[in-house]
Amino acid sequence: MFNYNGSSDYTILDLPAFLDNFARLANQYRVAVIGESLWVLYFKYLVRHAFGWPAFLLALGGMGLGVVRLVRGPGRVRWTLAVVFPLVYYAMLTTQRIVFARYLLPLTPSLCVLAATGVVSGVSLLRRYEIPRAARTALIAALTIAALLPPALISVSGDRDMAKESTIDQTYSWIVQNIPAGATIVLERRALLLPNQYRASYVPQLRRKTYEQWQREGAEYLVANSESYGPALVAPHQYPDDYNEYMRLFTQSREIHKFVPTAATPGPEMRILKIVP
Repeated sequence: MFNYNGSSDYTILDLPAFLDNFARLANQYRVAVIGESLWVLYFKYLVRHAFGWPAFLLALGGMGLGVVRLVRGPGRVRWTLAVVFPLVYYAMLTTQRIVFARYLLPLTPSLCVLAATGVVSGVSLLRRYEIPRAARTALIAALTIAALLPPALISVSGDRDMAKESTIDQTYSWIVQNIPAGATIVLERRALLLPNQYRASYVPQLRRKTYEQWQREGAEYLVANSESYGPALVAPHQYPDDYNEYMRLFTQSREIHKFVPTAATPGPEMRILKIVP
């Protein structure tokens, strides 16, 4: 029940809250995902926001070598593990209904090993040809830099973005400064968690209830997150029901503030809507 970093302590210390939140998380798996196919979405994230094209192609090359070794040997067992695990895990991941980039983390060690295999194999291949030593050394250095530099730049850029004030931060500050304590607020997703001074609840998608239903349930404010409504508004022909439900909700409520992401302010678009009693 306990682990060494203490992250499961409240399984026992606050069992009711643990069970409530576990049930909430389990309920998310029943919510349909709208937007791109998860195969495509996770692939884009791996290439654009994690490895970059050079390292990813090197990992594919390493996987190809692993398949050859898996068939011909030597080391069939270890190459089977190196090749099969990332494929099986990725296939499993794309069947889930909760989508987070961090779920790709278990793939990172395997892909790094495969990319390193691609680099080493490329270096070994170069040594078979009569290439001047200086040119060969330069090619090896270029191959290594191509594998390491894009992920390093992506990491630095990600850290810089995390240091910026996001639309989530702006929304939180605006709510605390402009909405009175005790107000009933319903928020999409859990990217923004409000303090206890508000009666806050969190849902995957606001469109799953009509304006009248939110009104009857006593909601005073709705906070819409483009990570939920964005796909429907971008591709209404693909998600007509979602689009119509969101547009009815946006039209019937009164938008009192909107935060739009920019280069200086990353994050999703956030809309704060007022429900008329």
